[in-house]
Amino acid sequence: GGKKGASAAGIAAAVGVLGTAKLPEAQLNLVESVAFRVLHHHRDLAMVLGLESFVPLTDFLHGSAKRCFFRRLLELVTDPTTGPLRDPVALHFAFEGAKALHD
Repeated sequence: GGKKGASAAGIAAAVGVLGTAKLPEAQLNLVESVAFRVLHHHRDLAMVLGLESFVPLTDFLHGSAKRCFFRRLLELVTDPTTGPLRDPVALHFAFEGAKALHD
């Protein structure tokens, strides 16, 4: 088959160049999918936030994609099987997610 859009690596590499630029819907869906898969696969939020490209990748999310992402992140944070969240960076990110959902 042909190419279906930008690769996740290409989008992550563009983060440094584009900052928080809005992506076309197809790329936004890809970014959302990658972010959800990372959260689903790795349940340790502090470790996920330590991934070099993860936080910049999430900067591309906006609108309903951002709300869905942060809803999933807060579900992970409040899941009793993951244990308490003690990492200050992870706590800050979780609070930013709660603020984004509240706004």
